[in-house]
Amino acid sequence: IIGATSGIGREVALLYIAQGWKVGIAGRRAAELEALRSLAPNQVSAQTLDVTQADATQKLHALIKQVGGMDVFLLSSGIGKQNYTLEIETELSTAATNVEGFIRMTNAAYHYFEEQGYGHLAVISSIAGTKGIGAAAAYSATKKFQNTYIEYLQFDTVEKVFYDEVEAPSEKEEKKFKEIYEIVQMTPDAPLPFRPPFRFLVNAYQIAGDDLEKIFDIL
Repeated sequence: IIGATSGIGREVALLYIAQGWKVGIAGRRAAELEALRSLAPNQVSAQTLDVTQADATQKLHALIKQVGGMDVFLLSSGIGKQNYTLEIETELSTAATNVEGFIRMTNAAYHYFEEQGYGHLAVISSIAGTKGIGAAAAYSATKKFQNTYIEYLQFDTVEKVFYDEVEAPSEKEEKKFKEIYEIVQMTPDAPLPFRPPFRFLVNAYQIAGDDLEKIFDIL
């Protein structure tokens, strides 16, 4: 859990500890990390790190080694301030944590799970990413970025799982799937609340054939 020194990250850590899990906690404040670790020293490993620093990835891997592996990764690090006057340092520091740090840590976890072959990657974002908060321009924009970025990771993972674990379609089938997929993606009035992962479309096509209306209903 990255960002375990306060807020949601700390509370999630406490829940995992109560359930008996081995937990790795990380954050910038060493004293708070040690206070949390001391609650269950046989279960909890701690590592100070700053997601905006280049060595954060190396420190994450050191923490994983201390714990003995990683099945779940939660990124709870983030900052946000009201900034009516758009003071530049506030805007840039928000972007450094919520964009640069976010990319750094989610990439590290993603590639770890990719090599391992399994794992759960979760992040804490904000409803501000769906419609901006007037007093917090950088915060709102960075949360929108996070929502889009994690959507891509989910999409990319589903496609990899499909090709890695499901019997590969024939060349003819794959061509047809991709044609239908492009139609769905390019239809402006498609009654879909999200861009469907490729695997979902394959399942819908297998049921509905070329009937786009039925495909939309299934999705």
